[in-house]
Amino acid sequence: MQRYTKVLMALALAVVVCLPGAAAALTFQGDPFDCGSWAQRFVADVGTYDALEAFMMSPATDFEAPGWENFSVTGWTARTPNPDYARGLGPSSNNVQMDLKFSGSQATPLSFDFFAWSGGILTGNIVDSAHCTWNGSGWSFSTALHDPTGQDYNRVPICSTWLLLGSGLLGLGGLGWRRARAGAA
Repeated sequence: MQRYTKVLMALALAVVVCLPGAAAALTFQGDPFDCGSWAQRFVADVGTYDALEAFMMSPATDFEAPGWENFSVTGWTARTPNPDYARGLGPSSNNVQMDLKFSGSQATPLSFDFFAWSGGILTGNIVDSAHCTWNGSGWSFSTALHDPTGQDYNRVPICSTWLLLGSGLLGLGGLGWRRARAGAA
């Protein structure tokens, strides 16, 4: 019985670790390329979403209009209402590839916050977010810094939290049952 309990706990831990949501929100594909200014191909593979946003955090660099372009899924459109904000809207998707255009030189470091929304910008839920940094020669990704809604978008994943809590309680219950059974014998 003890052997099965350990196997069950290891399996529950593996499921929690491997649940969706642990993956990066945004990844880059290929090398940056010149297009008058410069651009980078990105892939957003973060669950189902219908809106993408990017907030420029670097004062020396702007998004070049239209911001997002060359979407891999038809029906997506882009708009850059101001040089520090780019958004893309389209049909509900779960893997969209697109280019994001930047002003200035590739040698200039920059950073921006990225958000993927389900249910529309500001009215829906944030599916995922990332803080993206270009150091002049490569990308790095971390937790987003900007919060467009005032809500806590770095939420604890509810499903995996309940799974972890439930498996722990199940293990404690099994341990108590085993002790009670051993005490009765």
